[in-house]
Amino acid sequence: MNRRGFLARVGAGGATLVSGCHAIDASDSESRLQWAFETGDSVTSVPAVDDGLVYTGSRDRSVYAVDADSGDEVWQFQTGARVAGSPIVRQQHVYSGSWDGYIYAITKEDGEQTWEFDTEGYVGATPTVTEETVFIGSGASNTLFALSRETGEPNWQFDSPGDDILSRAVLDAELLYVGSNDGYVYAVRAENGQEEWRYGTGDYVNSAVARWNETLYVGSYDSQLYALDRQDGTEQWSFETADRVQSSPTVLDQTVYVGSADGTVYALEAKTGDEVWTFETGGTIYNSSPVIADETLYIGAGGRTAAGIYALDRTSGERQWMFETDRTVHESLTLVDETLYFGSNDNSLYAVSI
Repeated sequence: MNRRGFLARVGAGGATLVSGCHAIDASDSESRLQWAFETGDSVTSVPAVDDGLVYTGSRDRSVYAVDADSGDEVWQFQTGARVAGSPIVRQQHVYSGSWDGYIYAITKEDGEQTWEFDTEGYVGATPTVTEETVFIGSGASNTLFALSRETGEPNWQFDSPGDDILSRAVLDAELLYVGSNDGYVYAVRAENGQEEWRYGTGDYVNSAVARWNETLYVGSYDSQLYALDRQDGTEQWSFETADRVQSSPTVLDQTVYVGSADGTVYALEAKTGDEVWTFETGGTIYNSSPVIADETLYIGAGGRTAAGIYALDRTSGERQWMFETDRTVHESLTLVDETLYFGSNDNSLYAVSI
């Protein structure tokens, strides 16, 4: 697979909360772009970085391992359908699902398959992997599975959801929290899959849950961000945006940050849901969730004039810079050692300096 030269465009940051025509500094682009690795289709996967390698899925049916310094391909693992979820690295293996219905355990050094498990549906979600267990949701079969990390054999399965599971299951002590396209957020016991509670929103829940103290935060396609009590799922507050909330929230210093498909990044008070600031990209924010380092928030977006990643001051929402891509940055970014790794619908995996 060849690396591709790409002239990205970085916008000079300005004190603006409403997007419009942004000045572009092409020279800054060359200094920020480290490399771009081209796959055969859209990259809607959050990269995993481990031991000098970057692992990503592509809708060309493959999982890739790429050298983090050079962007050169190390190995490629082919599945039977597109890989839309994100790989997770645990010890010596990469765990990744595919729309062919399988979740795979792949050796991280050479990309050889150790085991596979058939969900009898399709897998668009990202697995959660512990020392002993792989938790993964499935579409069509509408099931949350707990698999042995060593063998892939099922320990239990949770069949209550009435529609696809595209949300990543979040493990918090003894409970797993997961959303479903049936509009519910479920809390199930990690040891046996027993349901503890459920909360119904008005539409699909693709967002993953974030926790702060005793509160869970999750978005819904009904345009709302919800704050729920983690013990029983009762609603504490909700905040309405102008479009669906696929993005998973990030909570830091009593502030919740989240993107909406209305193209806006929102900062809200964690206790009350009151708005602190907003930033409008002028495009659409899909599954990209805010990544925060020091005083800067990074998030991806899409749209004819808005595709790329945005660096915002996390206190004020003012734009610091923008890195433009040819097409939408659909998923979240991974920040390691002052380098952002992310995929784009222009078929590329990027490494960009912050």
